[in-house]
Amino acid sequence: PSLEVRTLLAQEFRIETEIYVGNEEEPASRTVTLFEESAVYDFVENPTQVVVYRRGAGETKGQFVILDANSKRRTDVDVKRIESLMKKIDKWAGDQEDELLNFCASPDFDESFSETSGELSLENKLWTYEAATVPVDEPGALNRYREFTDNYARLNTMLHGTPPPGPRLKLNAALVKHGVAPVEIRRTINGNEKHQ
Repeated sequence: PSLEVRTLLAQEFRIETEIYVGNEEEPASRTVTLFEESAVYDFVENPTQVVVYRRGAGETKGQFVILDANSKRRTDVDVKRIESLMKKIDKWAGDQEDELLNFCASPDFDESFSETSGELSLENKLWTYEAATVPVDEPGALNRYREFTDNYARLNTMLHGTPPPGPRLKLNAALVKHGVAPVEIRRTINGNEKHQ
């Protein structure tokens, strides 16, 4: 199970992702994500869809285009709209009695990073990330990776009703801070493990 990052050309790269749940031997999901200068293309195996992320320019926010092969539908979602909704979701989650929702609205991790091994860990009693990482020579590529994964995490919350994406945003920020990309990520929520 790995998340592979290869620089193809300056600022162009691809990521292959397999997501495993628990100790399953077969991935629950597979994606191939292609990064180009002005767009990112995410090809999802199950459900069959293509998600295109068009980067914004200047003060203009980006946009997602979701192409669903099964229903033959196209959905356009502006990042500005997603960000507005995330503010409301974070406020709502922070007001709930559920400890996990509160945490996701405003996560706080103990972070550790080993430059020698590339191991990055974000720990909390509710949520833990353990990531094997590799150094990234091109900071621009890492920033584009973060922009896409931050916005994609927000989009997934909006579309699938998952908890607020605060924990993933913290992981992405830690990756950029240390100048590394993930090769494998293990996420444990209340003792339930998922890795990619």
